[in-house]
Amino acid sequence: MFSGALERDFIEDARAFRGKRQWLESFISIALYTVFAVLSLVAAPEGHSLESRLRFELVIPLLLLLNLAFWFRFATWLRDMATLITSGIAGSVEILTHLSPHDGSRYVAHLAVIVVLIFTNTVMRLRPFYAVGALVWAIGVECVLIALQPPNTLSSGIFRAALVLTVGFLTVIASYSQDREARLAFLRLVQKEQMVGDLALSNQELVTAASTDGLTGLANRSSLDKRLAEMWAEPLLSMQECSIIMADIDHFKSINDRYGHLYGDRVIRRVGHLMSEALRGEDDFIARYGGEEFVVILPHTSLQQALAVAERLRGLIELAGLPSLRTEDPDLEGMRATISCGVATGLPRLLSEPDALIGGADLGLYRAKREGRNVVRESPSPT
Repeated sequence: MFSGALERDFIEDARAFRGKRQWLESFISIALYTVFAVLSLVAAPEGHSLESRLRFELVIPLLLLLNLAFWFRFATWLRDMATLITSGIAGSVEILTHLSPHDGSRYVAHLAVIVVLIFTNTVMRLRPFYAVGALVWAIGVECVLIALQPPNTLSSGIFRAALVLTVGFLTVIASYSQDREARLAFLRLVQKEQMVGDLALSNQELVTAASTDGLTGLANRSSLDKRLAEMWAEPLLSMQECSIIMADIDHFKSINDRYGHLYGDRVIRRVGHLMSEALRGEDDFIARYGGEEFVVILPHTSLQQALAVAERLRGLIELAGLPSLRTEDPDLEGMRATISCGVATGLPRLLSEPDALIGGADLGLYRAKREGRNVVRESPSPT
């Protein structure tokens, strides 16, 4: 058996297929048993009245109920237990009606035990635990048959019992082998699904790594170019105003020189996080353009709206300040975290390529740097 959740998954996975197969096989078995009962009745209508009544009034109704249990796909343990009990009753009926001291009648009793073992452990493929239960029933029946065997035929009775029990052990081995093969097949399926899942996850990680900036977790330059290309190619978007904000961290080189590159990375991550959190909605798009520069795409946004968004970003960064370095570090008192922003707006359908809008925002950023930093400026020429 598997452990815990894996065993439950195995049983649930096999439940539907196994129930359908067992329903079909039990239906065929009921048909064969009914034919046997009818032929027995026709062959000896007077001598088998009790047997016939038990077959038609007890065994066949029980077998039909068992068939319904397979059809409605009851719990696996319940179906196996019902199969074991019903088969034991059917076999016991044949055995009890053939306890005559005549050797031929005893032969039928032994044969009935073999049929039950084959039906439960090979045809219905009960799980090993229940297959052993069928074998225990067979051992008990054979012990009773040997005890009732006349002394003069005891040796032949023991031989038949040994033969029956040999068949019983073989059917248990077959049941174990079938269960083992089913479990190995399930394991292979689970491993295959896990490999497919791991491969899909790895592919997703590769896609994410290819489109995401490793330092900030924002979109990278490649994703930015792809997004702009999609906007230029989409007719509906290309006919609406689009604004771009290019932001740059002020005096970043001084911060790097003063506190080191690791602290500089913290500043970039902080600014990128604050800017992404301050965007208006899912349509807005932010990417790390390179170094300490960020680009924000604002679809269907006018110049005045874009200037307001850029001003909000600038104010948020100034308010948040630099990340703490050390407790009460006096070196931070003389430095501020600020950004300068350049803004450009245009209609994609009137621009040959996205670089024209990027270039306009870059000119606005250059103007902001030239006019003292920590300010927002639009492109000096309309785009």
